Amino acid sequence: MCWKNNDQDAIQVNIRIQYQRNFNHSGKTLKKPTASHEVIVQRDNKRLASFLAPGYTTKYSYFEDASVSLEIANFQWGAEDDPRDVQMISKFIIEDLSELGE
Repeated sequence: MCWKNNDQDAIQVNIRIQYQRNFNHSGKTLKKPTASHEVIVQRDNKRLASFLAPGYTTKYSYFEDASVSLEIANFQWGAEDDPRDVQMISKFIIEDLSELGE
């Protein structure tokens, strides 16, 4: 990802995400994923900032998280729910990036 006003102001953001799907004992439904990510912000190959979040899982708001846990316990959390987890992880990374300029 690269933001440009002009070539001399180019900022490069490198994001590396590890996403592991975790299956329930049935092998057909999912549990919450395990993820980690590293973000490096550079200009002219010089590191301006970086942050790392190792080994976490998705955590929704209190009632939503309880609902997800219930779906997992009832073997109802499946591949169709992956985008929801990916969106949560993306939001987490974007929030961290937005705080860099503060």
